[in-house]
Amino acid sequence: MKFKNVFGSGPAHEEKIKRQIVESGAELPNNYTFETLIDHFNGSSNETYAMRYLVDTQYYNNETGPVLFYAGNEGDIWTFYNNSGFMTTTLAQEFGAAVVFAEHRYYGESMPFGNETFQVENLRFLSVEQVMQDFIKLLDEIPSKGVVVKDRAVISFGGSYGGMLAAWLRMKYPNKF
Repeated sequence: MKFKNVFGSGPAHEEKIKRQIVESGAELPNNYTFETLIDHFNGSSNETYAMRYLVDTQYYNNETGPVLFYAGNEGDIWTFYNNSGFMTTTLAQEFGAAVVFAEHRYYGESMPFGNETFQVENLRFLSVEQVMQDFIKLLDEIPSKGVVVKDRAVISFGGSYGGMLAAWLRMKYPNKF
């Protein structure tokens, strides 16, 4: 069974999640996109796509707070946000942390080639290495949203494949995570 059949996807699904968050008394995270390279390694193309991410600063202490970074995996980022209360509420509140949820390329609205994203020739850019570079570039972007990264702990999280991404980010980029 496909992910979207089990967990839902699309605008109606996102609106349902947003209503649930508001009804629970929590604040909605900010929803952003930023332009990142489709191919971080070839160098022959400057083509970009809009990668979506969420930033939750409800409990953020911008003087000392760390960044809790969710490495998105195979699905819409709002679904993962909605199922991560321990991170978005408990840990964020206890540590005064900013929470950032990065949407994985080829999922949710982060489609590098729009309606042609899943054509065979475009799948070559769906790799762990490419997505990790997306996440590294996102760390350079989030200070523009008021989240301090320099000299702060950035702690990566994820579940299942996203958990593996979080571990690989920590191993490959210990200066960032």
